[in-house]
Amino acid sequence: MSLNEAVLGAEGLAALITAIAFTWPVVKHFRRAAEKQERIFAAICGTPEQDGLPATPSVFSQIAAIQTTVADLTQDIDQRLNNLDGRIEEMAGLTKQLKPNDGHSLVDIVNRIEERTIRLEKKTVQ
Repeated sequence: MSLNEAVLGAEGLAALITAIAFTWPVVKHFRRAAEKQERIFAAICGTPEQDGLPATPSVFSQIAAIQTTVADLTQDIDQRLNNLDGRIEEMAGLTKQLKPNDGHSLVDIVNRIEERTIRLEKKTVQ
């Protein structure tokens, strides 16, 4: 090997090392970006069971499960509110019985019985 060939080989090696040194940060950046995109893709599309780790459902199936749960909860809340409305109406009817009206409420009847009892007591005492 001649001196010129050795110098050319060293210059080529130096150029290759320089190219690697300048391109390595770019390659590293793109590699990290690709890994992030892979994690985002896995989160969106889900992953199968592998290496003892459970499968991860896709974002869309998770959203569908949430929508189903919310619909079930909404239906349950509506049913409970309807039951509550019926009980409020019952309570309103009972409340009417506790207020005097034209003599037909429970309070009016109790008051009449009390008045008669007092009159009977007065008659029996005399």
